[in-house]
Amino acid sequence: MAANATAIQDYIQDIKTNSAMQGDIAESLLELFRKHGPDLREDIKYGGIVFLKDGKIIGGIYSYKDHLSVEFSNGAQFDDPNSRLEGSGKHRRHLKFRDLDDVLGQDTETFIQQAT
Repeated sequence: MAANATAIQDYIQDIKTNSAMQGDIAESLLELFRKHGPDLREDIKYGGIVFLKDGKIIGGIYSYKDHLSVEFSNGAQFDDPNSRLEGSGKHRRHLKFRDLDDVLGQDTETFIQQAT
């Protein structure tokens, strides 16, 4: 559950101030993380909502000017048969979201399950 539920809601409200669509996407992604990781701890760090398991960040939701992103700390190890994850670092991978359809269209739930 959220380390600071008010801070999480304030962060989403800030996103909505800039883009209602991004706010809706953030809420949808937050629901998926909560569904598949009910024991995760949530916090605001590094400019986004981070999800921690056993004290380690497994991923986060971040807002950018033209999109929202979900970053997976160990995404390079995920099963990604459709090559949806972006990035080329040793560990991290991410998905970009520009509208709500992207949440379903990018196998997001599958990756969140792998992260949690």
